Amino acid sequence: MSEMSKDEIQDLADKAAAKAVQDTLKSLGFDMENPMDIQRNMLYLDTQRRATESVSKFTRITIWGFVISGIVSAISLGVISGIKGVMAP
Repeated sequence: MSEMSKDEIQDLADKAAAKAVQDTLKSLGFDMENPMDIQRNMLYLDTQRRATESVSKFTRITIWGFVISGIVSAISLGVISGIKGVMAP
């Protein structure tokens, strides 16, 4: 049995890695014959993720605004009621 050179070993490792990646992607449902579709799908998913994060951030800010507004309103009503109670004859 002859020894393999470093180049042959590297070539064999590269081929094995490429086949493993292709097999993995194929098992996940990616069409390896059309890489542009895969790239478009990934771009779409990234766009959807960013949009979802944006909506989530806006929703959190809105909810916190309502909570803070409610607290300020409750305190204001309490202060006004207290003042009216003190001033009542």
